[in-house]
Amino acid sequence: MKFEENLNILAPSVDELHPTMVYTFELFLKKNVQTDAHRVIAYGTFPVCNSAFDIAEGKFKVPLIRGEIDLSMDKFADIDRLYRRNIDEWLCNLYFSI
Repeated sequence: MKFEENLNILAPSVDELHPTMVYTFELFLKKNVQTDAHRVIAYGTFPVCNSAFDIAEGKFKVPLIRGEIDLSMDKFADIDRLYRRNIDEWLCNLYFSI
């Protein structure tokens, strides 16, 4: 699927930037239009800053993992290990540019 949408996001100033800050993407299924009920299908995260502690810029790919956000995973290696052990945990890749 291709989404031709732009999202405007405010990034923190360089003084307030922390290496633990991430963009979080959620793919969800809207169950009921009247009540705005929805169910999270998958999620992905991407760091806000690069290795030089600058706001990340460029084109990127993020794996989307099935289910709701698992807050116990705090490193990309945890997510990578999850879907390498069981490919059914991986839904797709999300490609985006900043």
